[in-house]
Amino acid sequence: MASISLIQLKLQAGRKLTQAETTRLNAVLDYIDAVAATDTSTAPDVIWPALYEV
Repeated sequence: MASISLIQLKLQAGRKLTQAETTRLNAVLDYIDAVAATDTSTAPDVIWPALYEV
């Protein structure tokens, strides 16, 4: 996820992202949404979503 920092910096500078960067950013955002939706009331048996490398 370290590459997301560079993508964030590019966006803040007003630069356009490549298709690969957009795809990577969307994958990370989807993962963050999935983690936020995870039911943690079942701890310690929480089923965490997998992070897929793009």
